Amino acid sequence: MFLTKIAEQSGLLAIVAPPKKMSQTELNDEEFARKLQAEEYKRYSRLRTQFEQERAAESLGVFAKKQRVQYLHKQTNQHYDAVIQGVHLDDGPDRPYYTIIYKRKDTITDDDGTERETIIEIEKQTTPDRLKRVVWDEDEVWQALK
Repeated sequence: MFLTKIAEQSGLLAIVAPPKKMSQTELNDEEFARKLQAEEYKRYSRLRTQFEQERAAESLGVFAKKQRVQYLHKQTNQHYDAVIQGVHLDDGPDRPYYTIIYKRKDTITDDDGTERETIIEIEKQTTPDRLKRVVWDEDEVWQALK
């Protein structure tokens, strides 16, 4: 180990044991691995930030932007998975309301009378009493962040 350091510092190591040159395939693989690592780090950073924002909001008794929630549609008494798109404090910090987006099935009747089911995306404003926190799921949160 000690002799290797001396040989490395003096330049003898490069003469005695020159570094192995990488093939083009190895270089491409290494570049691809770096890209994947950078993407994974970006994903991790965004998820961690979202997690911290949700915990901070929870400690204040509110919801965070991009947080996944369950929305109660009072007319049908059904719960839908939703994502908070905006947090509004127009009525004061003690009375927030939220803009959410959720999807639900809907039946559409064509001009010829044919009915078909489709999924529609609904954006609406609601109050916190209709929202409920959901369990943190990394993959679901990532989909909401995209």
